[in-house]
Amino acid sequence: MVDQRDLEACTALGYVLIRRGNPEWYWSAPLLPSDLISLSRCISRFRLDLFWGWSDRYAEEVSAFGIPDAMVDEFREWCGSGHRADGSPWAVFSNPAAARKFAVRFHLPMDDFWLIGVGWPNVQGGKALPNLLVVRERADTVWHAPVPELDRTGIVLGYDVVGVEGGDFSHSWLCSNLQVDMNEMYGIRPNTYGLIDTYEDARRINDWIDEDEMQGFRAEPEPYSTWLLVSYPLV
Repeated sequence: MVDQRDLEACTALGYVLIRRGNPEWYWSAPLLPSDLISLSRCISRFRLDLFWGWSDRYAEEVSAFGIPDAMVDEFREWCGSGHRADGSPWAVFSNPAAARKFAVRFHLPMDDFWLIGVGWPNVQGGKALPNLLVVRERADTVWHAPVPELDRTGIVLGYDVVGVEGGDFSHSWLCSNLQVDMNEMYGIRPNTYGLIDTYEDARRINDWIDEDEMQGFRAEPEPYSTWLLVSYPLV
């Protein structure tokens, strides 16, 4: 089972807003719970992203995320420069209060969202952290992350094993249906949220993927890492 003390052993990347919902392929996948949460957009498609405000091509994502039509221009302004007081390049908020302020400002349907703290287990050292903390530049501004530690008031949900590509989270271990293989090989199965209860089991999965050396036979050909996900009330 998950351990609240794990929260104290992490460096914080920050906080993200994710609209609840499962992927279409979820219904035919074995060993998965009724409500999934992940940093991967393959699992949790609508994780707030600054890029949505930079181009009209993301109009569908903006609408599905819950931004009212009448506030799209205001949202785009926030994505361009208005968010700098609240977060980082990945629409990652620096604290839960900043995420709550955003949710209120843009009239999000609170019951449909996760407010998630993202923690890097310190025992991993700097293995993949630099891939996510690379500075993104846009015109006249540069942002840096992370914040020092996660807010201790959150509820630990479990560990996510997820790939990193282009400075952002990419595929989940579940994208390759590995919950079946890992259950057969190690007796590991996803918890109530589709996450892994313990760091040790999550690392076992992560290490098994790493053995493939990004050849794409065991999972997607990208570097994977393990993150702690912590839930906070949005209201």
